[in-house]
Amino acid sequence: DASPIPTFTLANGITIPLVGLGSASGVAYHHIHSAIEIGYRYIDTAQSHSWGYREEDVGKAVHDVKRRYEDWPENHGHDGNNNLANEYVFVQTKIHPQDLGYHSTQKAIQLS
Repeated sequence: DASPIPTFTLANGITIPLVGLGSASGVAYHHIHSAIEIGYRYIDTAQSHSWGYREEDVGKAVHDVKRRYEDWPENHGHDGNNNLANEYVFVQTKIHPQDLGYHSTQKAIQLS
């Protein structure tokens, strides 16, 4: 039997997985899609292609497997403790240093 994936509870009470898939170094749509299908619920990415990330592949894969928060009926997946780690895919992304600064960051978020 596989060991359970360790989790962490955020300040807002939502529990997220601590093990995930990094999407740099050639990881593409089909890798991300397959990882989500077999149970990965945490994906790390960044908006910078120069770092080897493919943020658009992450977005498409999460959309296609219907694991976005928006894809679930209201209250689906909530166990009373906000433990969503097995239901939704959590995506962590990073902003390129050239986009740091209030207005630049806001623009980068809209493009992300």
